Amino acid sequence: MKIKKNIIGKNIYLRSLSLKDVTQNYLKWLQDNEVNYFLETRHEKQSLKKIKTFVSLCNNSDTIYLFGIFTKSDIHVGNIKLGPIKKNHSLASISIFLGNKKYWGKGISHDAINALTNFSFRDLALNKLTAGMYSNNVYSIKAFEKVGFVKEGLRFKHYKLESNFTDIVELGLLREEYKK
Repeated sequence: MKIKKNIIGKNIYLRSLSLKDVTQNYLKWLQDNEVNYFLETRHEKQSLKKIKTFVSLCNNSDTIYLFGIFTKSDIHVGNIKLGPIKKNHSLASISIFLGNKKYWGKGISHDAINALTNFSFRDLALNKLTAGMYSNNVYSIKAFEKVGFVKEGLRFKHYKLESNFTDIVELGLLREEYKK
């Protein structure tokens, strides 16, 4: 789904991605082994056509919001996705990646997760948000925990990373426990 307004964070804003946002830079992010290390997209060769298809599918979905993460100076630094939304359960998952490595370690992920969480609870009236990530993706785990997400479970040796199986950490946050 697309929305017309921007979601404002402290140092970033989120806006629905358009096909114009699918650039060579975006493609380079997904082809960079350091950027895609924890992304499932690393298992397939990426192309501009494949990315445009993904953006179009998300924008035409009734259950997925795909946002670009932009600095206040309009630099696209990554993406954050809400969904699929399970309307009957008032539940959705969040996934995020920062492609522009110049912005790693600057609190951008936390800011984006917080802005999207606020939108999800305030504007969409969702009851719960979840996120799952590789257990050794400590920076992502910390970014979600800083917003208030808590560890709810561990999926043992769930995904293969390089030649080893690794655990997946499941995080969740209830609307009533969220502090803006």
